[in-house]
Amino acid sequence: MNGNKLFSLENRIALVTGSSRGLGNVFARAMAEAGATVVLNGTNAETLAAAVGQMKADGFSAHGRA
Repeated sequence: MNGNKLFSLENRIALVTGSSRGLGNVFARAMAEAGATVVLNGTNAETLAAAVGQMKADGFSAHGRA
């Protein structure tokens, strides 16, 4: 059985705090892989922009908010 079908977040928005790097980024990516539009949050604008850019480059719907 496909894990994404078991845990679908399609048509959902996930706000993940501290997600510009580390474990927060891992959790945000997992939610994006499950179909959610992800809003990443972090205190370093440069790191946050890079994380959002990478998510978008990987084909996920992602936005950043400091």
